[in-house]
Formats: sequence, C-alpha cells, structure tokens
Amino acid sequence: MSTESNTVAYIVGGSSGIGLESAKGLLRKGISVCITGRSPEHLESAQRLLSQFGNVEVFRADLYKTEDVASLVNRINQEKRQIQYLVNAAGCFTPLPFLDHTGDDFDAYHNINKSLFTIT
Repeated sequence: MSTESNTVAYIVGGSSGIGLESAKGLLRKGISVCITGRSPEHLESAQRLLSQFGNVEVFRADLYKTEDVASLVNRINQEKRQIQYLVNAAGCFTPLPFLDHTGDDFDAYHNINKSLFTIT
C-alpha cells in the first residue's frame, strides 16, 4: 500500500461513474486524489463519500469552458506533489437516436475531447 504524501492522482470527471470508482480504488491504496467535476453539488457529495477512504480534494471545472480548463491546467502545472496518476473519466452523454443529434451535439463531443487532450 502506497502512503507517500508527496504523490497525488488527478481524476477528471471524478464526481460520478467510472471516475468516482477509480477514486475509491486509488484512495483504498493510500493514494491521495483530486477529483474534478462541473457540478458543485456532485463534487460535494463525492467528497463526503470518498473522504472515508482517504485524502480527497476537489476542483470545480466545466470542461466546456476554456477558462475553466486553463484554471485546471494551471493547478496541475503548479502542483508540488508528483502526479502519480491522471484518470480522464469525464464524458459527454446525450442519449438520443443518432438522426436526432445536431451539430451542437457533435461539437460538444469534440470540445470535451479537446479539453481532455489539453489537460493531459
């Protein structure tokens, strides 16, 4: 079990789904995590849940907003600890039949992928 306090895992999209489960697994191994997400309510709920497993920090960022992505990148660049893991678990889910999607839906998928590329 790793207990090094100078390491951290960043989990983009860590307030629900696969990101939340990834955070649980890393925390159980003694690795501190910083989860990011768009919803303050989801982040607060995830932090309450995850804190029982270890050290968890939250950072709110809307990956559809360039300035939020830049703020997250800045935080990562200023990080004093070694970033041991980066989990890109954020996603865009619009459950519609294919022919009902619009160009805006297509752009949303690309924009979130561009944000994850920039963060990585």
